[in-house]
This record gives sequence, structure tokens and C-alpha cells, in this order.
Amino acid sequence: MKTINIVKNIGKTFLLCSLKILLFLFILWLFLVGAYLSVLFIDWRIVAAALPFALVLLILLIGWCMPAGKGRNRLFLSGGCLALAVVIAVASMIGVNLYENAVTIHDGLEGSVAYPRAHLPFDENSDIARLDKTASENFTPAEAPRLITASSFYPLTAAFVRATYPEAPFDSNGESTYLAVNRSLSFISEGKYDVYIDRRGSGNFDIVDEETLSSVSITTIGKDAVVLYTHEDNGVTDLTGEEVKGILTGKIVNWKEVGGEDRKIKLFTRHNLTCSKDLLEKYVGESIIDGETEWQFLFPYFAFGKYTMEYRNEPGALGFTYLSRIDEQYKDTHTISIDGVSADAETIADGRYPVVENIVAVTRADPSEETMRLLAWILSEEGQSLVEKSGFAPVAV
Repeated sequence: MKTINIVKNIGKTFLLCSLKILLFLFILWLFLVGAYLSVLFIDWRIVAAALPFALVLLILLIGWCMPAGKGRNRLFLSGGCLALAVVIAVASMIGVNLYENAVTIHDGLEGSVAYPRAHLPFDENSDIARLDKTASENFTPAEAPRLITASSFYPLTAAFVRATYPEAPFDSNGESTYLAVNRSLSFISEGKYDVYIDRRGSGNFDIVDEETLSSVSITTIGKDAVVLYTHEDNGVTDLTGEEVKGILTGKIVNWKEVGGEDRKIKLFTRHNLTCSKDLLEKYVGESIIDGETEWQFLFPYFAFGKYTMEYRNEPGALGFTYLSRIDEQYKDTHTISIDGVSADAETIADGRYPVVENIVAVTRADPSEETMRLLAWILSEEGQSLVEKSGFAPVAV
């Protein structure tokens, strides 16, 4: 009988420990899945702070399998203290993450599919510029010129379409029979489309050959400017051209050197392929320094190194973007004038502001009559009013 009871007790203990181990493994699996998703979508530092939780589980599991006594109590006490430390560490990292997101300006909708979707020409909820009256120019479906636009100029192009084109269905990418997004400039020279709208400094102009460029006509339909901006409490509101060059090339590193507080200049250069950076480099005549960077840890791709951070609106910060991109998310910043000239529609149009880029409409060298009608309307008072309402400077004011 005693032997049977011993076997039963051993079996019961083994079964209980097995169930505890399975429960531990399940909780650990949930933790690892949550950690992986958190790294991908939240912040790897939160996961790093939570990693000791796996040790807490192991300690509690061992204590759970031990017989009652001082050793078990000590393990539970140690596990509880470590769990408290993990909770404090995770809470701290969550606080850091919330702070950083609160001060970070995310300016990167142009390349996403959601950007065109939010600006469809004939959607009454679209956030696009509109005329106060019926346009003086209107096209039938058969004569409407076929358009290509860069995604960042989709709202402007959509405003032109709404004003002068017949209503048509648009797909989930914001395209229709006469409007395509992010196609090659060569589609114009090949006759597949009639008008291409983009910045003159866009990379699309760099990747086509000279023969393609010589076979098209380029018309300026508006202008934009790259502006420097900083924290609203920064007392520096104006910089000379030489000071701008010194900051962007790393020769000036403290705001006190340009009349501000004794504080390090945190230059955020954004992604190094942006047109705004290219235009600033053309203005200063040199390459711009990399600016503020930090180590990126993207599980499981450990090969990723440093990346250029988005602008974080902290004291001492300095960023740059196109004036047309300045919106409500920049409410706690102010722009900086250059040589006493602030960027606005008038100073951009007349050339007084120095860092300006043309918005152009590219057509074939021998455009159709309908294409010429569209260009003439875009350059008219009606078309230019939509340019200005879309956040750009008109060709002339």
C-alpha cells in the first residue's frame, strides 16, 4: 500500500510539475510573441526593459515546484523584487517612448498609398483646394489630357482635375483613366501620357537620359521653398546665408554662435534622398552633415546600423522641409528667415527668398491643343489660385 501511495504521489507531483512547465512555456511564448510585435511596431527599448521578465517566470516556476519552506519563500521574494524592477523599467521606457512621439514630427505621407486616397478629386471629404465658382475651362472625357503626378503633388493635381475634368471613378491607389501616380518621366516622351507634374529637382529628372529631356517641354506652374524651422522658444528667428552654410556643414555647432542661447544645435537632416536636402546642398554649395542619428535595432535584422531620425522638436533642434509641408503638426515651431527674408508666397514668387524650387508641368515638345488649353488654364488666375490654396507659391503675384 505504501508503495502504491508513493507512486501515486510521484505521479501526481510529476503531472503537476509538467502542467506548471507547460503553463510557463505558454506564458513565455506569449511574452516572446508580444516582444517581437513590440519591436516591429512600438519600440525595441521597451522590449529590452521587459526581457528580465523571462527570468522572473523561471524563478517563480522553480519556486512553484519546490516544497513549502524558507527556500521557496526566498525565491518568491526574489522573483517579486525582480518583477517590480521590470515594471519600473518598462514604465520608464514607455514614458520615454511617449515623450519622443510627442515631440517627433512625422512628415512622410507622400510615398504612401493612403496619401492619394485622402485627396481623391471627386470625393466630397477630400482635403483638396476648390474653386469658389465653376472653372472657365472644362474637358470632355475624350479630350481630357492624361496626367502623371508625383504622390506629393497629388492634392494639387487632384484640385486641377476636380475643377476642369469630367467626374470618373478612381481606384484605391488614387488613379483613373486619365490620372496616374509616380510613373516615369519617359512616359511623356513616349506619348503614353500628356502632362507630368512634379518638382524640377525631383530624382525623376536625374534618371532619364538627355534625349528624353530634349524631347519634352517644361513649364513652371508654381514654386515652393525649403525653410529652416526650430523650437518655438528658440530666440533665433533670422540667419545670414553664411550662418546657414556654417550650420549645415558642421562649422557652427552652438546656437550662441548665431546670437542664441548657449545650446548645442541638433540638426535633423531627415532622409538623405529628399529633394529638400538636395536643394539646400545646392544653396550652400557643399554636402550637408548627417545630423542627429541614433542606433537602430530592428529585430531580427541586426545588420541595420544608424539611420537619420525624423525631426524631434526639442530645445536646440533645427530641421528643414518644404514650406508647403508646414501644417498643424508644426504648431510648436517657428521658421527662420534668411538674410532678413521670410518665405511666403510673395518672396518666393519674386525670388527674394533664396532657397526656391520650381513646380513644373512637363509635356511633349509638340503638345496637343487640349494640353495647351490645360496649361493655359493652370497659369490663369483660376489655376494659380488653386496652386496657392494648395500651399505653394504662384508663378507671379
